[in-house]
Amino acid sequence: MTSDPGRHDTAADGTGVGATEADVDRPSWFKRFGSVMTEVFTPILPPLIGAGLIQGLLSILTAFSLIDQQSTEYYVLNTIGSAVFFFLPFLLAVSSARAFGTSPYLAMGLAALLLHPDTTALMQTPEPADVLGIPISQTQYTSSVLPIILVVWVMSWVARLLRRLLPQMLHTILVPPLVMLVVGLLSLWALGPLGNVVATVLQSVVSWLSGIGPWLVPTLIGATGALLISVGASFTLFPVAIAQVAALGYNTVYGPGMLAVNLSLAGTSLAVMQKAQNRAYKSYSASAALTAVLGVAQPSLYGVAIPLGRPLAATCLGGLVGGLIAGLSGFRVYGFLPSGVTAVPAFVGPEGIGNLLWGIAVMAAALVTSFVATRLLGFQDPSPETIAGIVNEDADEVSSGDGSDGAEQAGTGEQDARTSTNATTSGPGTTSDRGTEASGGASDRGARRPGADR
Repeated sequence: MTSDPGRHDTAADGTGVGATEADVDRPSWFKRFGSVMTEVFTPILPPLIGAGLIQGLLSILTAFSLIDQQSTEYYVLNTIGSAVFFFLPFLLAVSSARAFGTSPYLAMGLAALLLHPDTTALMQTPEPADVLGIPISQTQYTSSVLPIILVVWVMSWVARLLRRLLPQMLHTILVPPLVMLVVGLLSLWALGPLGNVVATVLQSVVSWLSGIGPWLVPTLIGATGALLISVGASFTLFPVAIAQVAALGYNTVYGPGMLAVNLSLAGTSLAVMQKAQNRAYKSYSASAALTAVLGVAQPSLYGVAIPLGRPLAATCLGGLVGGLIAGLSGFRVYGFLPSGVTAVPAFVGPEGIGNLLWGIAVMAAALVTSFVATRLLGFQDPSPETIAGIVNEDADEVSSGDGSDGAEQAGTGEQDARTSTNATTSGPGTTSDRGTEASGGASDRGARRPGADR
């Protein structure tokens, strides 16, 4: 699936372009699902993060008695922080429409149907209402996640079907009202309630796992979070986490577990930075550690943990320890923010700073555990070619940045000195033969160097 509406529309109109592109190297259903979840949830992160930070700020002000909960200021700030979650179906309608290649405006129209005050009143009648003799399930859609995603997905298929069946000259006149009518009724009859049932089942699974042990869910996410991110499956946790925040004001699923994952990746990158020999890779590992601390996992995961192999195991171990501490302590994240130090304001809840201290403990435990585990497990420096692909630089330049050259020159003869000179001077003005010799010399020295297997 793609967020490009044009390609879907072209395929729907019968040109076959979309079908041909989709059939070439078609990924597995699991990867397609993860890709769609990414396209649905990534665009709505800015308002969710903004609302979460405002809620975190309000929690801090309340915990230190800096604002009166009965004041107008508190009322307004609380409304700003909660409005995004109340009208969440509108945001999801737009991002889902782009992910499924259909009209975001028709999707917002269907979201408006679900959130309309009359629809809400209809869902609260003593006796279930019916339309055309078909009963309507009494379901509330404010702050909901899955119902609107399911509605927009079905809408995309209905819209494409109508464009195929109707003459093109009638598309503008007939497709919008028919889509609104057909999908609107299906939403009230089946799609909305079905999405709510799926969400309830997911919540029940989380509750069941938490019933086995409150520590279980954060520990599992902490231990496997890096693997979930690597295949794009971490977004599948978003519906449960967002629903928790909307209903309870905090989440114990995504936030605590992924906080442990990101800080564990930071510890792994710091250990690699300290022990790696190549200066370019040291610099990359340092910047990857910083981004992981801030809540962005990909640079550390794809540039350090996965390419080196053993550090990935250290990352999983650090995430497990951090997640276990989060679960045993009952740590919560009051909002939906990137899982890093930027989420610290959301660690302060109504109970005071106790939750904040446990959040700091989770971060410290995950970071230290993965750092120590990476040093103990060791790793082998990647080749200059691999480093060049990671840092997006020329292989010759990366090879010349090997920090071990100086130490080897001191104890070697004329040949190694000459090779080091070639590696240092290789650049845009040298010949290809000299660049090849320098790269080969660096690779040979890396193979001969004792203790290269770190």
